[in-house]
Amino acid sequence: EHVVVEEDVIDPHHALCAELDVVDERSMEFRERIFESVVATVLLHEIGHHVLGHIPTRDNNLYHARLREMAADQWAIELAVDSGYDLRPAVPMFLVDLFYK
Repeated sequence: EHVVVEEDVIDPHHALCAELDVVDERSMEFRERIFESVVATVLLHEIGHHVLGHIPTRDNNLYHARLREMAADQWAIELAVDSGYDLRPAVPMFLVDLFYK
């Protein structure tokens, strides 16, 4: 079995192919860690709303809504850190959240 790249035939056991497999495996592991951290963060955030007693209201006060969101974020992060869970891979999500709200 061979890999064809730009009309050249490369042995799949060649060192470059092995390096590409390692890079691909590392990027896959990194993406999985990001996904796991983001899912954990979102779930903890939503649980935080429940624990903190946030109930849906018809109040359209953006200030109060933002305070509830920040409180749920803080609760989620504190619980994760206190539990020893590493949320660093989820940091890009927080940055996007920060700049697009």
